Amino acid sequence: MAQPQIDYRIRRDRLDAEGRVTLRDLSRVRHFHISYKRRGQPVMLPVAGDHVCVLTEDGALLRELTLDPSHDYQHSTAPTLVGIG
Repeated sequence: MAQPQIDYRIRRDRLDAEGRVTLRDLSRVRHFHISYKRRGQPVMLPVAGDHVCVLTEDGALLRELTLDPSHDYQHSTAPTLVGIG
């Protein structure tokens, strides 16, 4: 049996004034919070199907999540990985 095809992409963006970022998925804009302490920081979002990571430009993981198609705002089920500083 054939495996379902997974779409891969990388999106580059900058966290907004509240430390949030958006991502278009299934023709809808999804919102998720990273940290207000990192507002304005450039980020990369590697996307594999519904799995998303938010990384700094040097590759540090800020948040990892699985998109919930029933919600536009993606609540955190685990602490955000933002480190200190």
